[in-house]
Amino acid sequence: MIIGILAVAGCERRAPDYFPLEENLVYEYSIVQQVNEERHQAILVIAGLPARKIRDEIIYPRITASGEMLYFQRKAGGIYYSGDIDVAGHLILRYPLVENATWHAASDISVLKRRHESFAGGEAFISLGGMMSLTYRIVGLQDLVQVPAGRFAYCVRVDATGTMPVAERTRGIEKFTIEQTEWYAPDIGLVKMTRKEYTTPDKIRAEMTQELIAVKRE
Repeated sequence: MIIGILAVAGCERRAPDYFPLEENLVYEYSIVQQVNEERHQAILVIAGLPARKIRDEIIYPRITASGEMLYFQRKAGGIYYSGDIDVAGHLILRYPLVENATWHAASDISVLKRRHESFAGGEAFISLGGMMSLTYRIVGLQDLVQVPAGRFAYCVRVDATGTMPVAERTRGIEKFTIEQTEWYAPDIGLVKMTRKEYTTPDKIRAEMTQELIAVKRE
């Protein structure tokens, strides 16, 4: 359900915003994660907070229902994100929105954690020796996306991929690969994300799907 997002003042036309950062927006997403044969479902709620000025820069904080803080910035080059207000953010959506535009950003394993409960003693099964670098590319500007919140046209699609060998080969694992796709709808923001994390050889595989259930103003 979408409430009061697409408002038009008179006949004035403006460029759509693919990552709204207003303080009163609340997003609700469904999360489905699967690691090998194990499947888990959850709900993610993210609420916008008032913007803050720090070191002469405008920061747009958001908070999840669990209390985790997320920090965003809107710059000429695009939207930047950081999980720590004292750490410079990395680019998540490049401006201008041009098909085949690319950029790079660091990423950690997020779905498949560094420890896996199926290993005796919870021992680490990988050692990446650092963050993995993902290559992002805008591959579409007119995707049609269907999620629980509705049907969204003219979505921007961003694909990201990256591969990194483990620092210390463990349990026969040689490298990790991440494949991710995000869809951003005009004047809504992120409506869907899929992510795959898997090893070579193919011993462990994790998948995650995040879909918008509702967005509203509070």
